[in-house]
Amino acid sequence: GASAPACRVLKGLLNRDAQKRLGAAKSTMFEVGGVAALKRMDFFAGLDWALLEKKEIDPPERFDLEHDADVTHFHEEFTKMNIPRSVKEMNRSTFRPRHVESDMFKG
Repeated sequence: GASAPACRVLKGLLNRDAQKRLGAAKSTMFEVGGVAALKRMDFFAGLDWALLEKKEIDPPERFDLEHDADVTHFHEEFTKMNIPRSVKEMNRSTFRPRHVESDMFKG
């Protein structure tokens, strides 16, 4: 399983409420927010952000791929899942997006 610090990062990044999502809050004089809060999490302890920004850090794992559709590094649990109908339809050569006139779906 994942470590507790990894779980906290994932839970924070995957929060459904965009205002409460990790990295979304602005810093105040009492609390660090935004990207700075993300960088301070235990999961990233020991990571040199300056070296990362300059791309001078080697990745902890390197995965070689045979081709663009190579899924050998994904667990079978995910590669055997059924693909949703909407994804199948969107990948057809005949797919044409439809425009919907609505004030409810603006983003």
